[in-house]
Amino acid sequence: MSRLVIYYYLIINLVAILAMAIDKIKAVNDKWRIKENSLHFLSFAGGVFGTIISMITLRHKIRKSGFVFITFLALLIHIYLTYNVIVYLY
Repeated sequence: MSRLVIYYYLIINLVAILAMAIDKIKAVNDKWRIKENSLHFLSFAGGVFGTIISMITLRHKIRKSGFVFITFLALLIHIYLTYNVIVYLY
């Protein structure tokens, strides 16, 4: 079961990185964009680390304080949940 969780987190974070990269490319080219709610969904679904990596490396959405706040809220929630799962299991 734990392997499935690891694979899930790897895949959802790769999807988050890909979504942020696509959105950045579309932003630069002034094209249709991915909705912020979709990007937030990926963060809360477990892709928060990929989102943060993309924000830093691609310099995407770092000036939008609301986006940054919600992303770090997702990070805190995932840290809290991970900690509680580890404490519960051990």
